[in-house]
Amino acid sequence: AAPAQATIMTTVATVERLAEAGDWTALVSTCEDAELDLVHDDLEAAASAQLYAAQLLGHLLLRELEAARFVWKRAPAAAQAHEEVSGAWAVGKALWRRDTTAARAALTAGSWTSKAASTLASALERRVEEEEWDTIARAFTVVSPETLAARLGLSAAAAAAAAQQRGWRLEEGTYRPVAPPPATKPGPGEDALAQLTEYVAHLTAEVGAA
Repeated sequence: AAPAQATIMTTVATVERLAEAGDWTALVSTCEDAELDLVHDDLEAAASAQLYAAQLLGHLLLRELEAARFVWKRAPAAAQAHEEVSGAWAVGKALWRRDTTAARAALTAGSWTSKAASTLASALERRVEEEEWDTIARAFTVVSPETLAARLGLSAAAAAAAAQQRGWRLEEGTYRPVAPPPATKPGPGEDALAQLTEYVAHLTAEVGAA
């Protein structure tokens, strides 16, 4: 097991580097390549958990919720019991429900002790927050400071400062959101594929992601 342990620690270092670089695709691929070693060797639990947590968070950053769910299901019980791995899946379950408030709460509450997980969780928190801003901008023509702060899970002061940075004007006690740029129009067939993917995700979420 000693050579395998050394190999996994080298992999952990690679994953940390890829997390810092923001290369989520390569990070997930690296973790997948290491899974056989994690399953078949008697490795230190912390090293194993670091890679499972990183793989989960990497899939979430890539918006690959189904892939993240399968990582959780095939992870050994010892890895699932680790606080970083269970914390990552708590975020995943919230995103399955499209509950960004719960996802951000899980990210904030998570104990991200390893370097890679800490980097990935911070990146995911920023992305989830940015997407929530976009959702609010598309859903509201005006929004009160209280509603804005509640939707974002921020203090009133933090929400006000962030709104100002985005150019949202406060008029007569309400903000006028600035709509995000329109998404690139999908190519032929992509609309149908996107609808099918969303439908499958909805059905799975109804059944339960746990």
